Amino acid sequence: MIVKLKAILYIMRNLTNYIKNFLKKFLSSSTRDRLKRTKGWLNERVDLLLFWRWEIVRLPQVEGSTNNILYFGRKKNNGLAKVLLGINENSSYFQLNKSVLKQKVVISEMPFPGLLCVPKYLRAIVTLGNPIEEIMAGFDRQLRSNLKKNRSLYSIKQVFSDAEIEYADSELLRPYAEARHGSSANQMALETVRRYAKDFGRLDFIYKDEEIVACLLGVEYIIDGKRYWMADRFGYPKSVFSDPKKLSEVNSMNAQMGLEWAIENGYDFYDLTLVFARPFDGLLVWKSRRGAALSKVHLEGYSNYYVSVPKADSATFFWEAPLFSIEKFGLTLNLGFPEKISDDEFLTNYREMGFAGVNNVNIHCTKVPSENLLASFCKHYKHQSSPPKIEIVLSP
Repeated sequence: MIVKLKAILYIMRNLTNYIKNFLKKFLSSSTRDRLKRTKGWLNERVDLLLFWRWEIVRLPQVEGSTNNILYFGRKKNNGLAKVLLGINENSSYFQLNKSVLKQKVVISEMPFPGLLCVPKYLRAIVTLGNPIEEIMAGFDRQLRSNLKKNRSLYSIKQVFSDAEIEYADSELLRPYAEARHGSSANQMALETVRRYAKDFGRLDFIYKDEEIVACLLGVEYIIDGKRYWMADRFGYPKSVFSDPKKLSEVNSMNAQMGLEWAIENGYDFYDLTLVFARPFDGLLVWKSRRGAALSKVHLEGYSNYYVSVPKADSATFFWEAPLFSIEKFGLTLNLGFPEKISDDEFLTNYREMGFAGVNNVNIHCTKVPSENLLASFCKHYKHQSSPPKIEIVLSP
């Protein structure tokens, strides 16, 4: 019986490999990628239909808010909903009363009519095709200066040997992921790292002088005939990630080395991977400073949230929790400007909101902002060739 089972498993493995090789031989890279994205879309839709995995729960309040927030969706996405709404895990639950019930907010995975469609994730994409000097002109000024000053100290080398791959996995990728996310870190299996390095992707060590200070896992994908190089995972030794100043420098250089490699090898885009679609997210801002535009490409395997916004005071709601939304004309950034907030507070709070890739910025407010404030806010987008349209949305 055991012998027969082993034989069946052997046949199935060989059949799977045969099908993969057949598809690789007769289907273009673009078609294979489209099939992969379609599979991701189908898997997500099937998972959404498993309603016994859903829950209806009340979430803690955003700090300083009296909104009663209800979550309707899969249990596993409860935490992400809190992240997007800026809810701290230590926040307390507000006691329900009639006045609070009037300010109910629902965040759902079910698409109800009239609700704001909020993406869970976005991609951060750098458009290539121009000389690197022109691409870097869109970087944060201080970052650009630091990269130019330190670039000569760093070098990159592709990794192939099993010993180097195992070192990258055990000493760079795993420790850094655990340091960032703790025990909940989504660790990549060693075999997957090995396949990146030897089969469908690329693994590089980053050196500062003669010392290994980082590694970078990259992979190619194709959409509509355009080639994307994705910096999938970064890894660092403890000596680097335990020192914030050192990590800041090395992390920036790691992303820069991936950018240079993508340019040298003729890619159309450099993908700095997924980010939480939360405007105040530090990683999103970090990638934006490196010339990345926010994009919805290649997100078929990720559904959206649907959020009911309090009609009585959307200005306060979006001040407490700015949100991106997906509209028919593209990506919108929703910001709040309550009457109690001064112009200086508004500009300081939103000083990092100059995201590329945003089509509209809706400022929800109780009165029309001054021309001086709007002019100062628009300066965030002056470096963009196609700045977003700024719209004023008056709330009761």
